[in-house]
Amino acid sequence: MWEAFYYTYARWKCFSPRIDDTKSRKRDGEIYIRRWVCNKEGFQKEEFLNMPYKKKRPKEITGCGCQAALRILWLQKTNLWRCQEFVPFHNHDFVIPSQMQFTRANCEVPEAVAA
Repeated sequence: MWEAFYYTYARWKCFSPRIDDTKSRKRDGEIYIRRWVCNKEGFQKEEFLNMPYKKKRPKEITGCGCQAALRILWLQKTNLWRCQEFVPFHNHDFVIPSQMQFTRANCEVPEAVAA
């Protein structure tokens, strides 16, 4: 439910989300914390920016330190998920609405092509 909410919200605001963090209990493997962030969250590591011995061209720098995120927490007592953190602010330009279909989170591959 929360994942569908955040992906719908991201499509409406014109950005692409990704899963950042998932924590699970060691005893049963049950997930109790999930966090989604904007795909422009974070920065590229300095060691990957200057690699003269690489044969491939360097990847485009996409991270700009965006703080937009949604974190949910599983409450065992009530057996419900609760929103622990919601940051709606972005520090970058959004994707043009006509280009949203090409973002990673919104690309849908037909089953016939995937198989």
